[in-house]
Amino acid sequence: MKLKNILVDALFISVLFLAAYFRFFNLNQLPPSLFSDEVDAGYQALTFNRCQSDYFGHSLPIHFQSYSDWRTSLYIYSIAFSQRLTYNPDLAVRLPAAVFGLLSCVVFYFIIKTATKNRFYALLGFLTISLSPWLIHYSRAGFEVTGMIFCLLLSIFYWLKFNIYKQLKYLYTSLAFLAFTPYFYSTAKFLIPFILFGFIYFWRSTLPRMRLKSFIAAVIFLTVLMLPLAKDTLGGQSGFRFSYISIFSQPNLDKETNRLRYIDSLKDHQGEIGVTTSFESKLAHSRPQLVVQKFITNYLLSFSTDFLFVTGDANLRQGFTTHGYFFATEFFLIIIGLVVVFLTKRPLDYFFIFLLIIGPIPFALTRDSLSPHATRLIVLLPSFLYLIVNGQIFLIEKLKSIRFLLVLAIIVTILIQFTQFWHTYTYHYPQISARYWHTGMKEAVLEAVNTKRSHLYFSDKYEPFLPFYLYYTNYIPKNLSCSPAQTIIKDKQDFISGVVTDNQAHFGIIEWSKLIKNKQMLTQSIFIIPQSELLTVQDALGSQLNLNKVYTTPLKFQEQESFIIFTLQ
Repeated sequence: MKLKNILVDALFISVLFLAAYFRFFNLNQLPPSLFSDEVDAGYQALTFNRCQSDYFGHSLPIHFQSYSDWRTSLYIYSIAFSQRLTYNPDLAVRLPAAVFGLLSCVVFYFIIKTATKNRFYALLGFLTISLSPWLIHYSRAGFEVTGMIFCLLLSIFYWLKFNIYKQLKYLYTSLAFLAFTPYFYSTAKFLIPFILFGFIYFWRSTLPRMRLKSFIAAVIFLTVLMLPLAKDTLGGQSGFRFSYISIFSQPNLDKETNRLRYIDSLKDHQGEIGVTTSFESKLAHSRPQLVVQKFITNYLLSFSTDFLFVTGDANLRQGFTTHGYFFATEFFLIIIGLVVVFLTKRPLDYFFIFLLIIGPIPFALTRDSLSPHATRLIVLLPSFLYLIVNGQIFLIEKLKSIRFLLVLAIIVTILIQFTQFWHTYTYHYPQISARYWHTGMKEAVLEAVNTKRSHLYFSDKYEPFLPFYLYYTNYIPKNLSCSPAQTIIKDKQDFISGVVTDNQAHFGIIEWSKLIKNKQMLTQSIFIIPQSELLTVQDALGSQLNLNKVYTTPLKFQEQESFIIFTLQ
């Protein structure tokens, strides 16, 4: 027995090492670079460390105000902490995601161990989640959702402990981590009422009887934790983005409804004017019908086998195009795991199926994605992984005579498929995704700043440079304001539509033809543009101004934008 425990401990440490390696290896360069949202979060954290506020000056915010959105706070606070541990700006942004991803693997191990009371089965689950392409990818970039997954798994784990040991400390811990999930990622707040219902309903037969006083105390505890979020939601901050990406705010709903009704009228009233819309047509085509149709389409797309097993998200920041989020053999294990759920009828099994059913709802309520959205759908990951482990355990239990060979086959199969994924991820993925990760913008900013020119003009034709400038120059306003955004004002020059910082760095869309009338400001100015804009600049300037290239960012990957720094004379 002692030897067995030593073996299990050794295997646990081995899998933990694998999980850590595939999350921390070359973290600041794979994916190729920080994209704009990561950089923005990094600058928010820098500002918080200096001023205890976001860059708009809101102290200790529940939601950080950015230029395009209000951002959840806990991941930014995590970055602020990691910035105190490392001076590498890229690593500081991604380190919390890697830590949360690794800890999620460990918590999943303990969930399986608690559910099965078998450490070997828990180790299989540990290996499965540790080598999950979905979780690995999201653990390697500054995505807030890894924090949400970590808190969700901890909430489930402590809920199991509460039902086993009947101690209120586990209940409060479970509720606390559940309450933290929307502080990492906003869509979690839609799921919390469903998750609470699932906890109570599926464990109703084993749920400890609580005194009314204890129950009220638990409700108050959860309410207090959620109050700041509720305040921001009612104030509009946390719902800002959803208000314009929801299916209820689809543009041209009335126009599309009228178009469809007009097509209906052509059947019996071709060429007629002033035709009254029939009741059947009104019933078939209406705003509610279009909204429901979009919801159903989004919901069903969430379970697309292409999305899950073949290509992943069409957005290369969130998917790979050449590989899905699960391995091909895991499809069959998921099917077996589903069958097992209805054979065993355990509360945890039913809960994960319930989570799988409700998980797509937040994504289904949005309209800004033509394909499944991996970030909004990552809440499905724990359920799928649980089903995979269920399938593995079922096969091992049913085929006891070849148990050792079966376990070996499962492990070897996982490792072979993972090796292929990791090769694709490290060699091929950076080549095709660099443009999505805004590779080269950091280098362009740093080179431009090093020219020591009085005026830097950044063209936003490709992607706004402002967050990259703020973060990588560690921008502090000349007046030492704790509200940097207030010193970034509208640029009043007629040839640029954008903003300026301290009358030095200018960001926006440049009308190049108007520069000819402003030759006096060119001697101390330098311009930074994407390579794709060069022909436009040359055509606009003609022979009236000479373009002198100072620096061109090197191309490291096939699909990457290059940036040109130049002066005009």
